[in-house]
Amino acid sequence: MSDICRAPSWLRCDNAATMRAPVAAVIALSAALATVACAGGSSGDPSPGPTASIAPSKSPRAAVSGCEGGPDGSPRVVLHGEGLDSLGPAISKALAKASERSDSAYGYRPSTSICAHVFPGDREFIRGLHDQGGFDRATAATYEKFLGTFGRDIATGNDAIFINAILPQRVVFIAVHEYFHVVQSHLPRPVGVPTWFEEGIADWEAQKIEPHPQTNWLALLVSSQRAGSAPSLSSLATWDQWRTTVAQGNPANPSAGYHKARAAAMFLEETDGEGAASEILHSGATTLFEEAFRAVTGLGLAEFESRLEAFLLAPGTGSQ
Repeated sequence: MSDICRAPSWLRCDNAATMRAPVAAVIALSAALATVACAGGSSGDPSPGPTASIAPSKSPRAAVSGCEGGPDGSPRVVLHGEGLDSLGPAISKALAKASERSDSAYGYRPSTSICAHVFPGDREFIRGLHDQGGFDRATAATYEKFLGTFGRDIATGNDAIFINAILPQRVVFIAVHEYFHVVQSHLPRPVGVPTWFEEGIADWEAQKIEPHPQTNWLALLVSSQRAGSAPSLSSLATWDQWRTTVAQGNPANPSAGYHKARAAAMFLEETDGEGAASEILHSGATTLFEEAFRAVTGLGLAEFESRLEAFLLAPGTGSQ
């Protein structure tokens, strides 16, 4: 079951909005160990997997963040601010499923709790990246239009995800997406994993647990592909390319970049099996990404993209 708890009332909370940083840009920090754990009750349906605890916290760069504890490395959800209580149980339940999925599909189960800090809006989110995540203020400010990112909880040193709840209907999906970025960061990845692959796999894993609220995303991508306006995977390879593409759209709506990356992950699974992404991401740090990709799929990246685009343009794709 999912345990829901609140941090001590003397903790002070700050929040803001974001989307996500690449693995290479995550700020890993040494942290002081916290000594006070969040206590609380429990709610939710029984689950054979790990539980995810929920705790609202209130503390700028405090020694106690609400992320302490958690049975068997289960996720911890920390709510910062008013009006977030209704989101807690759904995030908790989804992250418990994500933890089970990361273990079964990727062979990764964290030994310490992954903390999910949830903030009510852009300003609070940016402040929270600084206070709870240790981002310097200038770096935190660059995440103003993002809905989530990942890094470290500075009070515990544990992996953490940071969520901007300015769009409540997307919060659960974003939480699972970011969780799988944490998972990716712990795998023996090949060299040069492109951003579209990281983002697409995280999105596709989130889609399995909490379907994206924009249910017609594939139809929208097919439409833009046929119009010639969908980005190519090769144009989404680096983090700078990715951010440029995302910034071109309305941040309140998913971009064509996310659509394309998610479709690539879906297509990879359909053509090469559910374990293909995990096999690629376990290729080891001495292997180049394209070599690992070819070993699993039998295709180079250019040929894979050509086949993906043919799939998107085929009659019937996106019509259901």
